[in-house]
Amino acid sequence: MQNRYAKVAGLVASGIMFAACGSSTVQGVSSRAAGAKTQSSKPTKILPIPSGTLSASSPLPNGTLWVVAGNATSKGIFQISLGSGKVDASVSVSNDVSAVAQDATGELCVGVSTPSGGGALEFRSGVTGGLLSTVPISGAVIALAAGSDAKTFYVLTRVGSAMSVSVVQDTNGKVISTVPVPKAAVSLAVTPSEKHVYVLQSNGVISELKTSNGQVDSQFSIGHSGYFASVSSDGSTLYVLKGQDPNRNIAVVKLSTESVKKVLPAAASSVAVVLSPDGTQLYDVVGNASVGNIQIYNLG
Repeated sequence: MQNRYAKVAGLVASGIMFAACGSSTVQGVSSRAAGAKTQSSKPTKILPIPSGTLSASSPLPNGTLWVVAGNATSKGIFQISLGSGKVDASVSVSNDVSAVAQDATGELCVGVSTPSGGGALEFRSGVTGGLLSTVPISGAVIALAAGSDAKTFYVLTRVGSAMSVSVVQDTNGKVISTVPVPKAAVSLAVTPSEKHVYVLQSNGVISELKTSNGQVDSQFSIGHSGYFASVSSDGSTLYVLKGQDPNRNIAVVKLSTESVKKVLPAAASSVAVVLSPDGTQLYDVVGNASVGNIQIYNLG
């Protein structure tokens, strides 16, 4: 397995390693919303990716996604083929890189969070990962999401103890608007219409805010220890990674009723859950210092 990736891995510093497929197994569910049914299922496929993976973009229709992976001394971004498991491209990046997102045109947006609390957005080629431009941001980039219009990114940032979401044009990096969000925010998911953003807090509370003015239209809880959120392409369902290692799980939220309709298993050290463009598959992205893989589930 490691020989298969030796050439690609050489593009980044040797501190980034590839983990075996079965290194992180699906764990039992312990943190669940009251009344929600836990679904027992197994991944249909497990793909190896670099250990230390900490962020992933949503997949494109061509069956690829990008991940940020590495450690304190070396980081890179990697384009993963979800069909073959191969790395199609990789580029070394700053050790301050914290997140990645990709829009429908393929353009990458990479978030930077510096030790001093500053931040930036790097716009990159979705084919090679090459740097196109860098735009300063007012605070550290915590999370990113791409808008469905293929020209907008949504950036969760922290300035001191304050949190906000900035709407940024990917053509020139211009900040269109910024709205305040709860201080405990850890992730965000944008509706297909881009009129609302769902902001997940670490305590499992989700706020639905208008992107135009930050008005809170609703608020509900999916259980403690929220970590990452993704919304389905039709805007009907929110998938929320939550729980604490080794017991992580995914709450499947019906947004019309703001209720958890079932709970899916997730692997220990899961860092993100993203969906295929047609909504038929869920990708559980796993990463820690010694493990990296993507566990693929069919959604019934």
